[in-house]
Amino acid sequence: MILIVSLIEKERSLHEYEFVKPVGGAVEKTGADIQIRHYSELEDADIQKAKAIILCGTGLGDNKCLEDLDKFSWLKKYPGHVLGICVGADIISLMHGGSLDERKEIGAYRLTQLAEDPVLGDMNQKEVYELHMLAPSTPPGFETLARTENCVQAFRSPEGCKYGVLFHPEVRQGGVIERFCGLGKV
Repeated sequence: MILIVSLIEKERSLHEYEFVKPVGGAVEKTGADIQIRHYSELEDADIQKAKAIILCGTGLGDNKCLEDLDKFSWLKKYPGHVLGICVGADIISLMHGGSLDERKEIGAYRLTQLAEDPVLGDMNQKEVYELHMLAPSTPPGFETLARTENCVQAFRSPEGCKYGVLFHPEVRQGGVIERFCGLGKV
């Protein structure tokens, strides 16, 4: 089962149809079972049952979850695969010693891929959809996989099980989510 975590401030809002449901659709294409939970309702049992976890993105300026970082302490010890999208990447960065900078990107931006990666595939010079006001740094020990002219766009942990992508793959690159689901036959 893949746990999809909504980071949207207002549970059950229309933003779930923009940022959570499309991620679920990409995961369902892989045949994996999914469970969707709001981060404020996550329980240890949900995390322990999950073979992989996706932290979904949010709308522009919806960063309330960044005020609740204690709810993500499980990230440091979770042994499975994690994909953080947009503010989800911000959370992964912060929980592993990274930082955030103000970097506004809205719309299509060209990605420069810096390293080969099974989740990104061949993304070099592809346009990705951006919608953010903040950008994470690559956490210490993690590898930067891709960037735009303005900021880091993708990073992964040394063991290759935690990924952060600042762009929204659910908009134009659903294959990123599908390939993430294929890691270790999650």
